[in-house]
Amino acid sequence: MIVDAHAHIGGALIGRETSPEDALVALMEEYRVDKAIVFPIMPLSVRDPEALGNTRDRDFKNEWVITAIKKYSGKLFGALCVNPWKRRAIEEFEQEFRQGGIVCVKIHPMLHQFKLSDGVISPIIDKASQLGLPIFIHSGPGASPLEISELASRYPESTFIIGHMGGCIEYVFESIKAGLDNKNLFIETSTILPAGVKFGVRILGAERFLFGSETPTGSHYVVELPKFDIIGLSETEKKLILSENAVKLFDLTSQYQGSQEC
Repeated sequence: MIVDAHAHIGGALIGRETSPEDALVALMEEYRVDKAIVFPIMPLSVRDPEALGNTRDRDFKNEWVITAIKKYSGKLFGALCVNPWKRRAIEEFEQEFRQGGIVCVKIHPMLHQFKLSDGVISPIIDKASQLGLPIFIHSGPGASPLEISELASRYPESTFIIGHMGGCIEYVFESIKAGLDNKNLFIETSTILPAGVKFGVRILGAERFLFGSETPTGSHYVVELPKFDIIGLSETEKKLILSENAVKLFDLTSQYQGSQEC
């Protein structure tokens, strides 16, 4: 069984001939991915050089995620991105959570232009913890793994995921250090070089890692899945990273109501 802990609804690596959720599920079936946590995108024009400077008040397409998880209930599960600058964002998130299928909160410091040290994110963390949900943080520029580590230290009862393991090979070692310092941190593997994943697993253990693909926004199963065949993992380690950790962390067994697949 394979669970993708970081897929997207919409993205650059699919065509426009079908709906984004149908396109993702087709890719999942082609590469034998059984379930996925799906994240929204914020469409940005590559032709607009100012696009990244005008994102603080822009919304991610959370509604695309909601449509997808309703259409593919039990196969797709949702992660919604909450903008801390918008007063009603947390209330709207909780309303969607109550409908079922939402298993994660995402925050994006770079695009929504805040620091993890800002008090503005405290209500999001408090609400996620109240609902028993992990908080996925897009890491890299705007949120280094060591900044995420400091946040995890301040909220030891909350659970955090370092998205993309820091986003570049230099941040891999910061991610590992963050994991050593905080037992409430998990690391997601999309877009990171295979050696970085191998280093992390050897130091932290496979129990702290989640397979993510970033399909189809920035990467693809054809790139991300083979990593785990070439870095010398045991079958037990592979099962933990490719499915078992995600099933436990996101409580997927109860989410799909007794399915025997796990």
